[in-house]
Amino acid sequence: MAIDTTAMTARDWLTPAAAARRLNLTPASVRKLMREQRLTHTWTPLGRLVQAASVEAMARARAAGSPAPPEAA
Repeated sequence: MAIDTTAMTARDWLTPAAAARRLNLTPASVRKLMREQRLTHTWTPLGRLVQAASVEAMARARAAGSPAPPEAA
């Protein structure tokens, strides 16, 4: 799925480290979720960014009792 990066704002995207803090996961776990396409992300000249809305959706699901994603090995 292509992401329109022309409309990106700083509030719409997080670094993998910031997403990890929000989800209480390790950055490696967030990168694994990105590889598994469980978090929407894109590549930029500065590296990968994670869509904040997908992080918030996962945070809500985890708070509601959905199983936590497995930690990266």
